Amino acid sequence: DGLLDAMEVGTVAQLCGFQMSQIEVIHMVTEIAPAVRKLGFEDFVSVLTRPLPGVSPDDEMRRMFGQFAAAGDVITVDSLHAAFNTLGHPISILMAADMLREADFDEDGVVSRDDFMQTVL
Repeated sequence: DGLLDAMEVGTVAQLCGFQMSQIEVIHMVTEIAPAVRKLGFEDFVSVLTRPLPGVSPDDEMRRMFGQFAAAGDVITVDSLHAAFNTLGHPISILMAADMLREADFDEDGVVSRDDFMQTVL
């Protein structure tokens, strides 16, 4: 369905460097999407891109993009899939493809830095 449940949100948040308890993740997901208790990629990215005290938003965006990008250039289905596998929370290639499609605004099959920034802003 291309949506992230609370466990997946927690896993990706951890990959992005956020340390959140399971209760905090469930609360966040329920607050944003109480009916489905799952987040679309855009909702998820907007939550994780809220400004953090003492951290430059640009630096944080670059760091977060780099966590998912293949060789730092673009986010691909494979690099997104690999990021989840690295955390020990594998997702299917189809789920990774669904997530990527939501953020691929120029429809070139990858999420560029511009696509990523458009998703989070």
